Amino acid sequence: EDLEDNVRDDAEDEGEGDSDESCCLDSESDEESVRESHSLTVILIDEVDLLFDEDTSFWPALAQVSLKAKCPIVLTASSVPPQLVKNFKFQSISLDRPPPQECSIKMADVSQSEGMRPQNDVNSEERLKRLSLMAEICRCDIRKILNEM
Repeated sequence: EDLEDNVRDDAEDEGEGDSDESCCLDSESDEESVRESHSLTVILIDEVDLLFDEDTSFWPALAQVSLKAKCPIVLTASSVPPQLVKNFKFQSISLDRPPPQECSIKMADVSQSEGMRPQNDVNSEERLKRLSLMAEICRCDIRKILNEM
């Protein structure tokens, strides 16, 4: 599938599941500032669907920032928050989590580059099998896997 096929201008498909949503708030100067700037800047706010009840000023503050921002604002969430749908113009990209086998290969690469040594009595096939099971425990959430490593 083309990336463009995954981009939506609204939140018609808010289903929960094993995908993560990445939302980019539209700003009039997004394209212009990227062209004019030699360095690329982005404002990234992770897991906006996990705000606490006392975080009532988050959405109004985000609205103020979005009015003045000269760079894209990227939000991540497991599902599109209703406040975003009601109050912002945005694009949504849905990302599927990789399969456990793909996660295990990435985990092996990261562990090797970080100098983590595998057990001597385990062959590479068995090691990938164990890493795959660990990925399944983390529901193939790469962020969680890397934090747990």
